[in-house]
Amino acid sequence: MIGHPNRNTRPLEPKTRTVPNINRVAPNPRTHFFSQVGPLRVALATIVLALLPMALMMDPGNKSGWAIIPTYVAPGLVVFIFWILPFDMLMAKIFMGGEGADDPAACRAVYKLDIALMLGMLVFWAPFFVRLFFP
Repeated sequence: MIGHPNRNTRPLEPKTRTVPNINRVAPNPRTHFFSQVGPLRVALATIVLALLPMALMMDPGNKSGWAIIPTYVAPGLVVFIFWILPFDMLMAKIFMGGEGADDPAACRAVYKLDIALMLGMLVFWAPFFVRLFFP
C-alpha cells in the first residue's frame, strides 16, 4: 500500500454492534462463593468448622491418645484463629472501600464468612473459656 510510513495504513474494519447474551447461564452459587473468597479462606473455614464440634468432645481427664487434640490442641488453635479473623475482616473492609477495589462483592462475601465463623466459634467455645477464666 502506498502511504506515509508513520500512518496506520490498514483498511478500517466495519463497526459491529454487541448484543447482550440473554442465554448466559447464572453461575452456581456454591462454586461462585468459593471462587470469591479464595482457597485459603476456604481452608480456614474448614479448619474452623472442624474445631467447632471439638468443644463438645473435650475430656480433661484423658491425657493420652487422640483425646489430646480436642482437649489441648483445639483450644490453642481457637485462640489463634479468633485473633486472625478480625484482621481478615479489617482487610476485607479496607479493600472494599478502596477506590481500586477489584471486586467489592468478593470483599463482602469474605466479610460475611468471617462474621459467621466468629459467631460459630463464640457459640461453641464460649462456655469452655468462661469455665477456664471464671472457675
